[in-house]
Amino acid sequence: MKKLLFAVVLLLISTFVKAQIPNNGFESWTGTNPDQWSTLNSYTSAAGVYTAAKLTPGHSGTSAIKLTTKNIAGIGIVPGLATSGTMQYPGYNFSGGFPYTTRAQKLTGYFQWMSFVSNKDSAMIAVYLFKYNNISGNRDTIGKGVFYKGPMVMSWTAFNVNINYMSGEYPDSALIVLASSYKQSSAQVNSYLYVDDMAFSGTVAGIENISNNTPKCSIFPNPASDQIVISFLNKEKNKKQIVIADITGKIAFNGETHQEKLPVDVSGFEKGFYFYQVIDEKKEEILKGKFEVIR
Repeated sequence: MKKLLFAVVLLLISTFVKAQIPNNGFESWTGTNPDQWSTLNSYTSAAGVYTAAKLTPGHSGTSAIKLTTKNIAGIGIVPGLATSGTMQYPGYNFSGGFPYTTRAQKLTGYFQWMSFVSNKDSAMIAVYLFKYNNISGNRDTIGKGVFYKGPMVMSWTAFNVNINYMSGEYPDSALIVLASSYKQSSAQVNSYLYVDDMAFSGTVAGIENISNNTPKCSIFPNPASDQIVISFLNKEKNKKQIVIADITGKIAFNGETHQEKLPVDVSGFEKGFYFYQVIDEKKEEILKGKFEVIR
């Protein structure tokens, strides 16, 4: 029977790690789109309308992002949207994201927001933390936070999006969504949202699942370039399934062993971080971890 070991960690220092959010200050652009972000421009540009634009100067640096709600002929009112993942339109379906493995306390940054009918419209800044579940084949939502802003803010102002956790797990990826109008039914033309200098801040304690019967293991070498060897530290020869996935959830290896050591060829893996799960005969996860492939 699994025991829950609570890692009791008090937050003593808030650590800002800006590099973990791609293009967090929107300094890098290709044409009309911020690098490593998706917007609706690819859908609306055919009508000569751009709901995302480069704003100069930004809160700091040379630029920020400006999202504007527009009325597009034949389509209707469309909010300015940007996401650190990918989106499908129509439908506003978001997916993907970027690697992130810390249980952050909040997402911070700077913004401005204005609407001509501010008592009806509202901007949104949302963050979601996920962990890929190799057993179900889906991404589990570990935590999320949403910031809504109704009253106008017409100068650069700090925002904080507190992240609420639904699980004690640690995430493997994050997704951020920015919207000049968060609700289609109340969206107002020309509502705009400026955003700059986003960062994760703080940490929140997590929970590790530990079993008395867990076949604890080691991976060597880590980082690796050609091969890893997974060594189980106990002598039991129960069947174990080992699943290795990349940060997007794509399965890179799926095998079984009764042995104490399992060599895995990683020479064909793309460089980056990989996550492994050890699953017992009852299809329960009994061990997990990560390693890095370098080139």
